[in-house]
Amino acid sequence: MSQWQSIDTAPKGKVVLLWGPTDISDNGTITNWKMETGYWIRDGWIWDGRSLRPYDVKPTHWMPLPEPPETP
Repeated sequence: MSQWQSIDTAPKGKVVLLWGPTDISDNGTITNWKMETGYWIRDGWIWDGRSLRPYDVKPTHWMPLPEPPETP
């Protein structure tokens, strides 16, 4: 099974699973997060089908997509 890896090591131009915190409490505990597929193109991430804006949640980790299920 694949492990989450730092976003700095993500492949460019390949669809991967992205993860990032959306809310962090004052003591540093992650209280909410987002996980979607996405890919890097030119100067930024396409995440959940759209380009990230400067104020959007940024992915911090990535993982290869799992193999699709076998069809009967």
